[in-house]
Amino acid sequence: MEKIKTLVGLLLLLARSLKTLPLEDESSEKNENLDWEISEESYRLSGNAIPIHYDIKLIPYMEENNFTFDGETITRLNLKNMTRTLDFHSLELTFDETGVYLESEDGQKYDPIDFVYCNVTEIMTISFEKVIPAGIYNFYAKFTGIINDQLTGFYRSSYTNDYGEKVWLATTQFQATHARQAFPCWDEPSLKATFNVSIKHRTNYTALSNMPVHEISTIDESDDKMWTHFQRTPIMSTYTLAFVLSDFVNISNTDGTIRIWARSNILPLIIFGYKVALKASVLLEEYTNSSMLIPKMDHVVIPDYRHGAMENWGLITYDEKLFLNNPNTSSVHDTTMTAMIVVHELTHQWFGNVVSPIWWNHIWLNEGFASFFQYYITDKVFPSWGFMEMLPFHLQLIIHEYNNNSCEKPISYNVNSPKDIEDIFDVILYTKTQSLLNMLRHIVTDEVFHSSLINYLRKNQYSNALPDDLFHEIQIGVDNTPEISRGEFNVKEVMETWIYQGNYPLVTVKRNYVTGEATITQEIAKQCIDNNDTISIGKCDLNECNDKWWIPINYATETNTNFLSTLPVHWLSPKNDSIIINGIDSDDWIIINVQQTGHYQVNYDETNWIKLAKYLNSPNYEKIHVLNRAQIIQDSYSMMVTNRMNLTIFLDLFNYLSREIDYIVWRPILEIYQVNLHHLIETTEGSKLIKPYALNLMNNFIESVGFDFDHDDDYRTQLTKLLIRRLACSLGHLKCIMAANTQMIEFLEFSNKDQYPSDLKQWAYRYGINNLNESMWNKLWDIKSNNISEICSFLNCIEDETVIEKYLNMTIAENSPFTEDNCIEIYETLFYTRYETINLVTDFILRNWDGINSRNKLRLELSLFMIISATDKNKLQEIKLHLKDLNEDENIIKHVKKREKILTSYEQLFDTFKAWFKTKKLN
Repeated sequence: MEKIKTLVGLLLLLARSLKTLPLEDESSEKNENLDWEISEESYRLSGNAIPIHYDIKLIPYMEENNFTFDGETITRLNLKNMTRTLDFHSLELTFDETGVYLESEDGQKYDPIDFVYCNVTEIMTISFEKVIPAGIYNFYAKFTGIINDQLTGFYRSSYTNDYGEKVWLATTQFQATHARQAFPCWDEPSLKATFNVSIKHRTNYTALSNMPVHEISTIDESDDKMWTHFQRTPIMSTYTLAFVLSDFVNISNTDGTIRIWARSNILPLIIFGYKVALKASVLLEEYTNSSMLIPKMDHVVIPDYRHGAMENWGLITYDEKLFLNNPNTSSVHDTTMTAMIVVHELTHQWFGNVVSPIWWNHIWLNEGFASFFQYYITDKVFPSWGFMEMLPFHLQLIIHEYNNNSCEKPISYNVNSPKDIEDIFDVILYTKTQSLLNMLRHIVTDEVFHSSLINYLRKNQYSNALPDDLFHEIQIGVDNTPEISRGEFNVKEVMETWIYQGNYPLVTVKRNYVTGEATITQEIAKQCIDNNDTISIGKCDLNECNDKWWIPINYATETNTNFLSTLPVHWLSPKNDSIIINGIDSDDWIIINVQQTGHYQVNYDETNWIKLAKYLNSPNYEKIHVLNRAQIIQDSYSMMVTNRMNLTIFLDLFNYLSREIDYIVWRPILEIYQVNLHHLIETTEGSKLIKPYALNLMNNFIESVGFDFDHDDDYRTQLTKLLIRRLACSLGHLKCIMAANTQMIEFLEFSNKDQYPSDLKQWAYRYGINNLNESMWNKLWDIKSNNISEICSFLNCIEDETVIEKYLNMTIAENSPFTEDNCIEIYETLFYTRYETINLVTDFILRNWDGINSRNKLRLELSLFMIISATDKNKLQEIKLHLKDLNEDENIIKHVKKREKILTSYEQLFDTFKAWFKTKKLN
């Protein structure tokens, strides 16, 4: 390359905006640390050149020492204004400058005289000697690139075939800003164009792209390769373009319009995903009242894939691990994920491909709908799953999990740099938007929501949209449905409070039991959990957050237990401090947020919580909708840990679970246990008090379905049994552990262990490996490898003190096979297992402290493990006595004080629990 220059963003912006030749280069080394000087605007193209059509020719080289490609593009452009510069995106491409030029429709050629590249913005700016008039031009470029191993852009992957040979393939991942790694382009979602792709390759490979094959050339004798030319695409964004080069085989529907491609030795494992794709494609076409607007749909299963899946128009690519499914062995979770991910990516063929956001800050228009429909359409593919019923409580689990003590970012905010764009694709974007769209659907009715989406897609097809375009169509639907009273409701105004603000609300209901008034207010909902994820430390300081929302309010009462209508009957607006609901009978309870369709938590005054607890503990509890029963458990738990609810009231509510047998209510209990409850049980008093109480609550739930695996179980029963196995066994339920032990013995005697059901295998490994005889132990260990992660996994499951001490002795032996880091990993595993193991390991360390004390890193780490996990104050005092030489260490002192504080709070909690439990016994 004769002259490629790197320039600071400020100078590049000046050159582009003034349409003059760029200033002289400063070294890239000097500019590497000047990212802060790059203005937000510099990451965007000037907007003068609008692509119309790309002709792309690529020649990939798939050789061990040469993973590169040659490329040639002709891009038809509309130059809106006269200019001396042309800017476009490029990354890791090397240009043949003699092959880069601009040509007018009448054949006049413009050769660039200068190339300026900014490695921060990834924009190339080429300059011309003459001023180029506005008009239509062809931009020619010849270049070479890398088929990289970074899983972005045009990259390589591989697998091992049945003969032990390594087989290479090439694929693409262009979202969000990686098409520029494959060809020079205008890599912004609003700059849509059509594409003709041609790939030259060896005959043992099949080339795929977004469109069907137009023509395959004869073999070129000079290199034994042939060209595959593809039909022209619809107008689309660069990030949805894709191509794959592989030796994969496929299964197909009768007319070849839907194909699943994979390596030949896993073909039977793609049948499930294929069936989902067939059904979901039809259902989505029916829902959107439109075809896929592309002649075929290929689904390609890639062995090495970072992003889970990618919705390239007509050529969806998947991570192999997420797509493959064995009906005999795949876990219920994996089966669910396969179905959801196929539906998610197919939804994008409309929401994202047919209609794209103008810029990445509105990517929720894509991902929100795909995330919503992965439930809605999967529910129709598998109606027996009852999938949509699980949407609200599932979202609440995720939302609560990502709570923290700082202001949560909104789902739409300004992004400019490639890194910022990548960062917006986080779990909050997917799950929160999914929840908000579900809330919106219930606000405006399913019918209005559905018809509005059809109009939105039709009016904006092959184009780009803003949120206002969506809100406008829904508003029309609302305005044309007079029988649905809306009051002040305005779709745009309401939804913008949810889209452009972070966090989510806590709605508080305080009742006047004399007047029958219920006053409703809002604030930011946050859980404050300490650094050990253990216990409340009070309300969060959120003075820096000032969010208020338009909140839809609906409710049911004891005398009007109508949980069917989810339409809002009141609105709590950002402008008003409160609203008042009148006419609530003083003897009634009230439940706000029917079926958990609103994206918010609810707290009540103490009297209303007591009324709910009394009703739930009566035979009438099922009159409260199951989603609201789950809501009561989730919300009351949040109120308790944030000191908004008395522990005794929470225990009264929690106690009703002895009646409950529905999976939807019990699923959040697993999260509560895993996040906080297990910390209580891993103390001396907690193990004596909480564990037997929790197990007693589970009796009816366990008896409702049991533990046994049955291939004929329906989906919800499978989920229920899976939950019971995990929760009951982790609490030490004797029958559960014995059943897991029986399963372990059966597994060890099973001839083809790869064909053993995954859910049962995980259950057996986790809870069933104790009480095995010597022969069984040996079989088990033969299956396990001797790497450290396997040893940790093994030790995490066993209770045999002899086996545990065997490995603990190996950690302190002079000729130990473990590194110091290995030892720390082993101890960390054992300290986070169960109460009995914590004391066993602590006692071992204290007995052998003299030997451990000489290994500085190990003694410091084990000291912290022992302190943080001390099961009671007596044990903590014993640990402190052995750590006399560390008593001056500030970190040790800090953690001792912290653990003392935690254990004190636990003592108070246990005292309250014992007093409460005594009253229940007396009753």
